[in-house]
Amino acid sequence: SQDALEKIVANDWEPQVPKSFYESLTCKTEDESCVNKHPEMTTGYSPSDLAGMKLYKLKDMNIGFAIKEIKGRHQEIVAVHNNEDGVGGVGQALVESAVENGGCFLDHFATPALNNLYSKLGFEEYEKYDFDPQYVSPGFVEKYGEVDVILRRHQDC
Repeated sequence: SQDALEKIVANDWEPQVPKSFYESLTCKTEDESCVNKHPEMTTGYSPSDLAGMKLYKLKDMNIGFAIKEIKGRHQEIVAVHNNEDGVGGVGQALVESAVENGGCFLDHFATPALNNLYSKLGFEEYEKYDFDPQYVSPGFVEKYGEVDVILRRHQDC
């Protein structure tokens, strides 16, 4: 965990190819250290979707995020993930780095942990959508409940 935190804080990202980022995000790889901890929360971006984004992944680790273009600029934080087995406590540093690298907007399921994290990091809610079962995978409700989707903007954007 300490090694990952140091790399994130130092902005030590490896140059990304959409295919390798996709494998890190989805754990569709032969790397046995890749464990998708929250597959129900992961948006199914394809390698071709990822090709139009700025991709940030730690070298030799399945940890990263992407910044998607909206309104003509790369500013929407997506695909935040820590799928590295045995590494924890890097979520705050990942989101802070995403903001430092141009991220201003994000959306998320309104779980207490994510609500607290994003509020603490200066993201303010600007829109909310009621839970809709058609947008979640099987098993989602059993694990997280019927949670709404919140759209947020960082206070400095």
